Amino acid sequence: MKKYKIELTVFLCGAISMMLELVAARVLSPYVGSSNLIWTTIIGVMLISMSIGYSIGGKIADKKKI
Repeated sequence: MKKYKIELTVFLCGAISMMLELVAARVLSPYVGSSNLIWTTIIGVMLISMSIGYSIGGKIADKKKI
């Protein structure tokens, strides 16, 4: 189990982010519809957020030399 700890973490984070995208679309659909524009916006916001988080996490990891 310890051998696959990182792989399992990455898999679960990806699955959770996709679930959040689906939930966001379902929550927004009564108010703004569920067109391709809405899906594109949701996916874009998720990708930008993950990119910012990865960037910040990488900078923190580079500072800590374990």
